[in-house]
Amino acid sequence: MIKNERKTKLECIRKVWKYTVVIPYRSETSEEAKRILNKHDIRVYFRASNTLRSTLVKVKDRLPKEEQQDIMYEINCRDCNAAYVGERSRQLNVRLKEQKQYLKNVPKSSADLKKLENKSAIALHALETGHKINFEGTEILQKGFNTHKERLTAEALYIRANKNSLNREDGI
Repeated sequence: MIKNERKTKLECIRKVWKYTVVIPYRSETSEEAKRILNKHDIRVYFRASNTLRSTLVKVKDRLPKEEQQDIMYEINCRDCNAAYVGERSRQLNVRLKEQKQYLKNVPKSSADLKKLENKSAIALHALETGHKINFEGTEILQKGFNTHKERLTAEALYIRANKNSLNREDGI
C-alpha cells in the first residue's frame, strides 16, 4: 500500500510533457495561460519582456553595408530590369570599387574586351547597352555565411531565380 502511494507521487513529480513553450511574461494573462496549457500537458516557461534597458542599450554598432563581408549581393541596372548577383568573402566596398574601375577603363582592343568579359559582367552590360549601373542601390541579399561553398550555393539559387540576370554563369 505504501509502495503504491509513493509510486503515484513520483509519477506526479515526473510528469511527461508533450510540449514546452517559452512565452513573454505579462502580469495579467501569463498565469492563466500557464494553467490552461498545463492541463493539456504543455510546460510553460516565462521570459522577461523587453525592458527599457534592452531597448536603449545596443552593444554593437551595425556595420555599414559597404563594410560587411561573407555576403550575397545584387547590383541593378538603372535603365532596365537586369541585375547582377555576386558573393564575396571580402568587404562589399572593395568589390564595388573594382566594378566601378572596370567601367572607367574602356577596352581599347579585342584582348582588353576579352579580359573585361572575364572580369565584369556589369561593365560589359553597361558598355554594350550604354546603360548606367546603380551601385548606390546595391542590396545585400543574404549574409552570415560560414563557408565558400555556402556562398556559392546561395549565389547559384539567386541567379537561377532571377530571369534578368547579368551573370554569365548560373552558379556552381
